[in-house]
Amino acid sequence: MASMAIEHQPVATEAKPLAMVIFSGASIWPGIQGLWHWRKAAGELKYVFILSPPGAASTRGPAQTLQRLIELSCPGTGVIQRPGSPPAAAREVRDALLAWQNEYPGCRWLFDMTDVLPSLTSALTGFVGQPDVQVVYRDNAGDWFELAAAPEVPEPRKIDGIAPQDLNALPVSDLVWTQWGVSADALDFAAEKVEALPVKRLTQEGIARSWDWPAAFAACGIPGESPANARFARYLGAGLSEIGVNSLAHSLRLGLKRERKEKLELDLAASHNGRVLLMGLQLRSQVNEAPDTGETVMARLRQLLDARQKLAGLDPQMALLWPGRLFSESERELAKACGIEVIDQRDAPRVFSKLAAWLKITALPPEMAEVEALLVEQVAQRGRFRVFSAEDDRLRQQEADGGGPECVDIEAHLNRIRAERGQNWLLWATRTEIVLRLDRPDAAPVELPSLIQSALSSFGRVRVETTASGYDAIFARESGRLAKLRQAFAGFVNRRLETMVFVQARPHRTTPAPSAARAAERPVRNSPKPNQPPLGYGSLEDLDAAVDQALRNKPSSK
Repeated sequence: MASMAIEHQPVATEAKPLAMVIFSGASIWPGIQGLWHWRKAAGELKYVFILSPPGAASTRGPAQTLQRLIELSCPGTGVIQRPGSPPAAAREVRDALLAWQNEYPGCRWLFDMTDVLPSLTSALTGFVGQPDVQVVYRDNAGDWFELAAAPEVPEPRKIDGIAPQDLNALPVSDLVWTQWGVSADALDFAAEKVEALPVKRLTQEGIARSWDWPAAFAACGIPGESPANARFARYLGAGLSEIGVNSLAHSLRLGLKRERKEKLELDLAASHNGRVLLMGLQLRSQVNEAPDTGETVMARLRQLLDARQKLAGLDPQMALLWPGRLFSESERELAKACGIEVIDQRDAPRVFSKLAAWLKITALPPEMAEVEALLVEQVAQRGRFRVFSAEDDRLRQQEADGGGPECVDIEAHLNRIRAERGQNWLLWATRTEIVLRLDRPDAAPVELPSLIQSALSSFGRVRVETTASGYDAIFARESGRLAKLRQAFAGFVNRRLETMVFVQARPHRTTPAPSAARAAERPVRNSPKPNQPPLGYGSLEDLDAAVDQALRNKPSSK
């Protein structure tokens, strides 16, 4: 049947006080939206009566949540729940409504049947057309209707003027903590209010300072000490405020006072037109992840999934913003299966557009569009591969070594390490090879590559290649070989290695001692010259001691 649109007019001040009946459901929004509108229209809401739907005892949770939120946001309004089990039949619902009308006479009654089960609707339609009674409901599209008396069945008439914007006056922090299921006295809850900030200038300072958030805030003259994550939450919150979101909070933490277990934490919460957005923020880069500190993807998803389950009555949109990390397709699918949206490194430059879309805001205001353009430009034109999260120091240094982000110059990187350590050698490894790089000494003999190969043969098969400035001794990367080489050269870190002394003091393979007869047959060799170490040593400690001794005996230049 076609419905007629009617405009709801505010009730005159001399009208009877308003009493409202709400049926609690899984989501608080239909009941709260209607309540908020008619309280404003009537000027006063005297009573709110809450009926839970039939079913398990768990259905009491939404009713208790509604009661706490109404008592908090509507001071002076009495909130009454029907004692005993929820009504299971239409007759029980009708009896409960009649009992309340008799117990609280002199009121104008409004029955909101939005969350009523179909089997119970006849209990309310029986009141249609009675004096001082209105029966209303909200459909799945969010439109409101009033049932008017008609010859056969009540006729729905659309009600204009009930806007979801009315809900923006509800503080999101109140929406969050009242979902917890306990009184305020039993709850350990903290939340920070989002303040206005110069978002565009903070963006410019963040870009100029490689996203050092404390430095960016200080450059803008914003006082206070807080971790980078909290400053980032304040920045995002201020940006949401600029695009029209008024109900905001950051750094939320809640749990029970009597419990010592970890509290539920949310970095940012926003409520706009009956939609709630809850966010977790992560500024650490993928390189620095520590699996035992709760900063892996799985840990963060579990935290947000736990928050989503505990705050299910808000029907929240959950999001994880991790601007320093690229999520794999499997990780995105996992997050999606948990009901969590991901904004990673590739999405971060357009974060404000994505948040606005989730909150059903169609376009960014001009200044926020300029902010987003700055972020996009950093990635598209200036060679930066992330915003909001500082690039790893090693990556920035490698980029400087290579002259740009297009290519990593390994040679320049290795040379810089040697120069900074004051070494003329370096041990480095790839997936398949281990390389020992040695500088060419002055007056190096032609056979030096062969001598180096011989000196290193105790570590396994090695080939020596001549480079522009020295030699690369290259081993296959096999089990245990890198550990042995690391141990052999540990004593020379931050020291120069005299290549000729090293060749003379090479370690040798351990061989069985010769028999007495074979020893007698062996020709006698000349003893080492003074100040010259023996040619072979049985341990790395002996090798190190020999090199030190040779350096001490080296004639000093005058």
